[in-house]
Amino acid sequence: MNRTLASRIGIQPGQRVPDAGCGVGGSAIWLAETDGVKVVGITPVAAQVARARSYARRRGITDRVSLEEQDSTHLHESQGR
Repeated sequence: MNRTLASRIGIQPGQRVPDAGCGVGGSAIWLAETDGVKVVGITPVAAQVARARSYARRRGITDRVSLEEQDSTHLHESQGR
């Protein structure tokens, strides 16, 4: 599904891509590795962020994947609105 969606929306290497509800980072990591993009993933679950960061570290892509604990329904509040 990741491949189909990435192709359909025309993701290009070097782009910055959001991943709201990233969970443990599977799609974010796949996109960074496969399409050469930088991904900002968010999830409200601290344990998922910790696991996702660990997976990204193990894959050596922490320069391309940023994972944060945030609630996507309240992004405007965390950005100083």
